[in-house]
Amino acid sequence: MDSSTAIALALLTLSGTLSGVWLGWRLGMSERIRQWRRDQQIDAYAELIAASADATLAAYDRVNALTAEQRSAAGAAEVTASLRFHNALHRGMLVAPAETRTIVEQLEEEHVAALTEIAKTNRDRKVIESHMRRGAALRKALSAAARKDLGFQ
Repeated sequence: MDSSTAIALALLTLSGTLSGVWLGWRLGMSERIRQWRRDQQIDAYAELIAASADATLAAYDRVNALTAEQRSAAGAAEVTASLRFHNALHRGMLVAPAETRTIVEQLEEEHVAALTEIAKTNRDRKVIESHMRRGAALRKALSAAARKDLGFQ
């Protein structure tokens, strides 16, 4: 075997080895990215469901407060919970696939409707409780959609 053939074989072997290393790195990287995205979805869904429940309860607590001091404390807690819910909504919209985003949007609409009714001077408790039940049903639907998105079913 002459030297040019030996050099060509050495270069071919080296390029094959480097290609294998690069391909392995690339496949590993895509798996890590996929896992990171999945972890982000899990965190976003869990936070959205918890924030939605907390925001609803905070609004309900404000309505049921008996004294001005209780209403003031409940109002501050409601603002904090609503901001958390708002942030969780945006995160949920970022990571959710289209069919799950529909549920996230419905959850937002239901939350706004409940707060609108709670803000009224002449509140209808039945309407508020209906919104709360609908919000709970949407949280349950979001949980089911998240399990499907994440392959837990």
